[in-house]
Amino acid sequence: MQKQIILFLITCISICACREPAQENPTNNVPGNKIVFLMGHDKGDSSYFEYAEEYYRTSDSTAGFEVVKHCRTIEDVINFINESDTTYSSIDIVAHGNSATGLNLYLSEGGHKATPKRMVQEVILRDLPRLNAGVVDSTSSIRIWSCGIGSNPLITYSLPMIFKTEDGEQAKVECSEHFVVYKPNSEGKIERYAAAYYPYQYRRGQKPATSIIAQDMKKRFPDVDIDWSAAMTDEENFIDYHLPISFTRSYEKKDDRPDLGEEPQRLAYVQAQPEITEQLDEIDMDYDDFSWSVTKRKELQADGTYAYSVKAIGMTTLLCFLDLAD
Repeated sequence: MQKQIILFLITCISICACREPAQENPTNNVPGNKIVFLMGHDKGDSSYFEYAEEYYRTSDSTAGFEVVKHCRTIEDVINFINESDTTYSSIDIVAHGNSATGLNLYLSEGGHKATPKRMVQEVILRDLPRLNAGVVDSTSSIRIWSCGIGSNPLITYSLPMIFKTEDGEQAKVECSEHFVVYKPNSEGKIERYAAAYYPYQYRRGQKPATSIIAQDMKKRFPDVDIDWSAAMTDEENFIDYHLPISFTRSYEKKDDRPDLGEEPQRLAYVQAQPEITEQLDEIDMDYDDFSWSVTKRKELQADGTYAYSVKAIGMTTLLCFLDLAD
């Protein structure tokens, strides 16, 4: 079978029975309601959610699925299901994400991002509502289609617990271990593909030469038959995601803000912020993995006074080479 190598550029900050979802799940043919939550919208030239919606509306394997596009948090999904007052045989969730940072959405409005550690914390604290008794049962299938999340044990432990019903009923929860791709086939019909992926990370704005990246990838993945240099020239399938780490601290007076004139001072400021340290700990990354922009802000308020702050933004770049069966 011929394989196609795709280069994705991602600017980012991707114990239980959570398994890799089947491309065509037998529960699709079981009587009962079926629903998919498309939890995001396309930016720039991306067609990810556009293609995902077309796939669910036109594919034979997803016939009968209700498409819901307005939910943006895990709590939104739970509340929508509870308010439907029905029993679901299949629940699909489509969202951006990766094994390191988890799902690119929030657990609740105004709450924490759905990182692996925050999902475990949610299992312990139980802040989210429970699914009502009867909305799913042991024959129901909940499938989360998000790139690589099924390879993180914290995620695969947490999601089945989060989607338990109030009476302890457990649906079959399946998480995608591969990169999830929606794209037209040779006949123009949208299909869903699971691709193996190979990451390469560097600070944003400090991209190494192509030859250096290719050499590093060959050393890291010696058994993978990919021409890394050639893969980086394939701009036909190029997608750009922006997921920075950011934090803003407010100050009462203009002169309360620290001196940020030189790079060492800016980095020292970043490292002194516990909120930034917490974000890095959640995704198991370090300050040196990011390029940092630290700027002073001055904003005019409605009462005519000014608000003073310092905003820090960290950016890292992850190249994901996808090995996609055609």
